[in-house]
Amino acid sequence: MGTAKLTGVSVRSVNSIYLKMRRRIARSCELESPLQGAVEVDESYFGAHRVRGKRGRGA
Repeated sequence: MGTAKLTGVSVRSVNSIYLKMRRRIARSCELESPLQGAVEVDESYFGAHRVRGKRGRGA
């Protein structure tokens, strides 16, 4: 069941309130983030790489 039905408030009002809450949360996260200002990222790959070749018992 949706928030509008539970609270008796219009869907448009609920969406407006949720948008304001999301913006405030985003602003708070930006202030606490260790990454502020310009961040340079190179072309590295993150995570495990798939190893090509035989798989299973024959490997």
